[in-house]
Amino acid sequence: MKKLISSLLMVILLCSCLPATDIYAEDRNSEEVVVDMFAYEKMKALYKERAILTKDWHTNEKRILEIDYEIQMLGAREISINELLGKLRADSVPYVDVIETDNIRWSSVRVNTNYNGQMLELQIIRACPIDVTSPLYGSTMEIKGTGTFADAASKNFLSVAVSSAAEAIPKVGGILSGMLTVKDAISTLMDGNVTTVNDFDCTYQYYLTSDEVFVFVKFQGSTDKYQEFCYKGNNVDFWCQYGVTRVVVDGMDSKPVHDSESITGYVQSTDYENCENAAAKNFFNYKLYGQSFKLDHYIYKVEVKTLDKTKVINVPRAELLYN
Repeated sequence: MKKLISSLLMVILLCSCLPATDIYAEDRNSEEVVVDMFAYEKMKALYKERAILTKDWHTNEKRILEIDYEIQMLGAREISINELLGKLRADSVPYVDVIETDNIRWSSVRVNTNYNGQMLELQIIRACPIDVTSPLYGSTMEIKGTGTFADAASKNFLSVAVSSAAEAIPKVGGILSGMLTVKDAISTLMDGNVTTVNDFDCTYQYYLTSDEVFVFVKFQGSTDKYQEFCYKGNNVDFWCQYGVTRVVVDGMDSKPVHDSESITGYVQSTDYENCENAAAKNFFNYKLYGQSFKLDHYIYKVEVKTLDKTKVINVPRAELLYN
């Protein structure tokens, strides 16, 4: 009897020594680990490089695949669409639905952070296009405009604006932060010996790609069923190639000439680069003070103004929208 009691006490003692996090591990995939912030920051830099390269997928495909492997080696885990939908359709989060397709890569990584003395665990889930057929890769579009140099010199050759869920205009990065006038464009494309441009045709081709991020937060040590969906946003990369066909008059001779240039730029949701801190803040204020927060920071549309028209382009998205 003494041996039996002794054995039971030993079992109880061993159980009490188990790490507390093991108790809550039943709902976390066994392959997913919490990574340190150094590894996570390297991942973010790789995601940024990938987003830039994606605009010219066929040229950069080899490097994109290398980046996907490097991100995985740093601790990110690719998750299935079924696993993601199970999380998004849970009762504890705002209802969100995504496109069920194999052409989007969903990856998950977890990090710990201390926010105002509270230890939190963040799960950051990112969506990236896998190829040019992905819903996150925008279709090529063309807009043609015709005009005379004299009439159009004061007009915008190309300008770009974006709109978010809040109808704000986020800061645009890259070359798109400014407007390109007709005069500037023609001067760039014209030969220095040309004296007159009678008329010209402009052809525009657009490519948009989008990377999306969802951030879930919980108190460190809690199960995932206590996660809160605290941030969603996107990074939109934009590439425009424009061609100008013009009639050039040089003395008594006139001839058609075609030139082309391209510009690139990007725009990000509010707090996209610092979505982890934004999500932690939302969670903290909601849990401790009952404060509501803004979840949706998506960029929804890109507005392109050319010589003779305005084109509104919907940003490619993984999330399904219901009217």
